[in-house]
Amino acid sequence: PAAPTKAGHTFGGWYADGALTAAYDFDTPLTAAITLYAKWTVNTYTVAFESNGGSDVDTLTVNYSGTAAEPTTPTKAGHTFGGWYTDSELTAAYDFDTPVTANLTLYAKWSEQPSTGVERHSLGVASVYPNPTSGEVTIENGGAEVLLYSLSGGLLKRTYGSRLDLSGYPSGVYLLRTGSKAAKVVKR
Repeated sequence: PAAPTKAGHTFGGWYADGALTAAYDFDTPLTAAITLYAKWTVNTYTVAFESNGGSDVDTLTVNYSGTAAEPTTPTKAGHTFGGWYTDSELTAAYDFDTPVTANLTLYAKWSEQPSTGVERHSLGVASVYPNPTSGEVTIENGGAEVLLYSLSGGLLKRTYGSRLDLSGYPSGVYLLRTGSKAAKVVKR
């Protein structure tokens, strides 16, 4: 007979026993009614991850109708990860509870982190004390310009001198830049 079909499975032949240990030989003459049993092997599919410039993510192998495990979040310098998408245009977010029924490539979405104006890799470390502080800090900068930024990149204050009063700012972490040096300042 023609091979049967079953979604997500590969036909492995006809067997004479329910345990699927004795393959049936169709050249054997029939002397009585018999029942044959179909052997099926579940198909496996790959779920590949295109990180779009981010760190590598390993490909997964998933059984038909199984679900892919969400991988560890990739990283990309200067960017925030925005999820996995089923299309390269990044318009259809992927739901990791969706059964896998075919090979699949997922695409990482990234958004650029706002610039803080402080490029840490190219600046030296400014000497600021006391740090943490609840008020005024002293900056060893010879009275040069001082720029104070929020962590989201917004310029909060521009001043000159070697002292900066933070008492009017809420508790948190700030970025301070003076000349070619920068520092994180913790306000309590």
